[in-house]
Formats: sequence, structure tokens, C-alpha cells
Amino acid sequence: MTALGFRQAWVLHYVLGPFLMIPYMCLMMVAVCLFVMGYKLGANDDAKPPAPVMIILFLAWYAAAMWFWYILPMRNELVLHERGIRIRFWLKRLACSLDDIDGLFVGRAPSSLETGLRSVLSIVKPQQMSALQSIDGTALTVYLRDGGTMVFKTLLTHFEPADLQNLFQELANRNPRFQEPPP
Repeated sequence: MTALGFRQAWVLHYVLGPFLMIPYMCLMMVAVCLFVMGYKLGANDDAKPPAPVMIILFLAWYAAAMWFWYILPMRNELVLHERGIRIRFWLKRLACSLDDIDGLFVGRAPSSLETGLRSVLSIVKPQQMSALQSIDGTALTVYLRDGGTMVFKTLLTHFEPADLQNLFQELANRNPRFQEPPP
């Protein structure tokens, strides 16, 4: 977020996140869960949920949100090893040999829906288009030999540029196929 111009991004991430934003989201999820279970939040005492149910639901949602917001991103990895490549980014995972990869490209092709939305955005807010197009360049697209495609959006923003340069150089050295430009 600092790269996007937020000078005090740590305040947003480490103070407002766990003490304001996540509790608010968890309270809303507790309310949704209680409505699904048939409880009503109002003046009628017989339909009110018991306090322990609300507390347990809140703590469960808070723990899950903290895990997704702070713990899960620490496990992101992009590893090149002797037999292949292993990528773990949020909930997406890929582990395959280099022979199973048909192509590896930096960037991604937006879907037809995204293309339509971008054309509308370019008319409404043309100054936002350059930032949106630069985000596409931070994705890593892997084309597999079996016809599958995996796109890891914003993966390249989570690693140091020097490390990425070393990884791609080593990948090109190990497999001459990756040195050729795409067709």
C-alpha cells in the first residue's frame, strides 16, 4: 500500500484493521448467521439469541478473519526446485514439473466482462485506467500442457524484484524453451 501512495499504510493495516475493520465485519457476519438460524435482533425478548452464542460466533469469525488477513499471506511462496516449480498464493496452489508447463508469462489477459467494464471505466474515470492496466502486469500466468491455465493475480508484488529476476533467470537457464518469445 505504501507503493500506491499511502504514507501511513501501517496505521491502516495494523491498527484500524484488527481493532475496527475486522470486528465490524465479524459483527455483520454474526448478524447474518443469527438471521439464518432464525433469531431476531429487536425488542422482543423471546426471540433474542443467548449471549454465549453471539460471543462464540464473533470469536470464530474474528479468528478466521485474522487468519485470512495476517497469517495466510505469510505462507505465499514461489519456489523453483530441481524437478519443477511450486507456487502457493493465498488459496491457489500449483506444483508441477517443468515439462508439464507449456508457457509461463508475466501479466494476464482480462476476461470479456473485464474488458467491457474497462471500456466503461475509461469513459467515466480515464485517470484510473493506467493504474488498472499496471495491476495486470503483476500477475503470473502459467499455461500447462494439459490445456489448463492458472493465473496468480498480483503475485509479483509480494516478492522482491531482485529475487524475481534471479528466479526467472534460473528458470530460463534450466529450460531453454522458456527463453523463446511467446507465439
